Amino acid sequence: MSNNLSELQQRRLRFWTSFINNHAHKLRIQTSQKPSVEDWLSVSAGRAGLKFGFTVKKDSVLVNFLNRLPEPQYSKAFQHLLANKAVIENKLGRPLEFDPMEGTQRSMVRDRINGQGLDAENEWDSLQAKMADRLNGMIETLTPYIEEALGQ
Repeated sequence: MSNNLSELQQRRLRFWTSFINNHAHKLRIQTSQKPSVEDWLSVSAGRAGLKFGFTVKKDSVLVNFLNRLPEPQYSKAFQHLLANKAVIENKLGRPLEFDPMEGTQRSMVRDRINGQGLDAENEWDSLQAKMADRLNGMIETLTPYIEEALGQ
């Protein structure tokens, strides 16, 4: 690895390389994303302005749905997801964070995995398998609501 990278960047690069090599093929939507030194990895949700992805921290991972659609689709999609929050969470079997990201014209739905992250390198394989499972569940559960909101 490059000597120009900090220890944190090197760890992230190892983490994403491991995920892409060992678990990305399990995702319901395929990624051509390359390993990165960033704390995030995203994949297209099949429409410009919509992405699924991950954010990895020292002791947690966020499985994300990011909405960056233009108005009025942006508001329609987020409000529809929010109106169906209880049903969505029931289907997934866990609470999600619905963040309107006020003032940014973007919103995020997050599924948080606590207690595992970059610092637990010996647990990466099980964590990354859980990340793939959680993203697949999010894709399967959110997609019909997004399509319904956008009239597809």
